[in-house]
Amino acid sequence: MSKRDKFVKLAKAEATANSLYLWGGQGEEVETTPPEFIEKHETSPANAARVLKCLANKLIAGCNMKKAKYFDCSGLVVYLLMVLKIIEKDYTAAGIYRELCVPIARADVKTGDLCFISSGGKITHVGIITGEKEVTEAAGRDIGVVTRGMSKNSWNIYGRVKGL
Repeated sequence: MSKRDKFVKLAKAEATANSLYLWGGQGEEVETTPPEFIEKHETSPANAARVLKCLANKLIAGCNMKKAKYFDCSGLVVYLLMVLKIIEKDYTAAGIYRELCVPIARADVKTGDLCFISSGGKITHVGIITGEKEVTEAAGRDIGVVTRGMSKNSWNIYGRVKGL
């Protein structure tokens, strides 16, 4: 299996595992991460409460959280690239695009490429293209890591990770 195929498989596995969004999250295990860690890392008490509510809702719904982890959008990509030994340090979404990717046109996108949201010239979000018109992303505090159609976000920049 190619690194690109492993990257896609690992990304989808985080959505299937019910992984959650946490500001600055980079793969901390949900089962062993205390609420105090979430409260310390989130940008506000209200946002920490949203993360904890999402976790509670998943537990109430009967979701298996044994493999779930915490990620923010860039943390998900960084974590997976570190697992694959492609990178050794942290990057923001903008840094991933600028330093790790070759820019590509929307028409040239393939499974395993990255998609970004840029607003006002600033890259604010990153996702992984995991299928035709499908993205896996750490979508937000209220829903966590999901795989969904590309049309759910305003993806407007695309990149191919060097070495993937």
